[in-house]
Amino acid sequence: MGKTAGIVLLLSLLVACGGTPTPVDLEAEAYAVYAAVIRAMYLPGPSQIVIENRTTTHGLDFDQPPMPGIAETTFDSFRIRNAEPMTLTNRLSLPVPYVLIREQEVKEIFRDSRGWERFYERYPGSQGIMEFSRVGFNSDLTQALVYVGNQSNWLAGAGYYVFLVKEGGTWVVRNWIMVWIS
Repeated sequence: MGKTAGIVLLLSLLVACGGTPTPVDLEAEAYAVYAAVIRAMYLPGPSQIVIENRTTTHGLDFDQPPMPGIAETTFDSFRIRNAEPMTLTNRLSLPVPYVLIREQEVKEIFRDSRGWERFYERYPGSQGIMEFSRVGFNSDLTQALVYVGNQSNWLAGAGYYVFLVKEGGTWVVRNWIMVWIS
């Protein structure tokens, strides 16, 4: 076997045996986490989901995990990955339709006091506007930490840190803590 073939085989074995996750793996897992949070916390109910298309960096103002059970690596990953926002794409698997709304459209809708009326005319049956942070993971992708916020009227909304674990290949919400309410 040639030197190059040996290196390729070794790298393939490392990946197959659970080596460091690739960015593609992390992205797929992040969308699975987002879908699990929506299913657990917002469905059933709305006939469509509206999500801001850019992640938020909201809530990076704490120095330790916001609830028990979160591994230090999960928390560190959350803080590092949320240093910069990310643009979301249509990769969610949900039982209801969803829309990724751009900041410019949000500004146009909420240009005056008729904002929420205009929003629900455009997005009837929705839960309001949801925002997510980027997802922090532990090294073996069995824990996740994410922020989710949802605003449904001028004084109706809440934001949460959500802790998830992977059980049998599926992300499950283990705990959440409310960090704001209006």
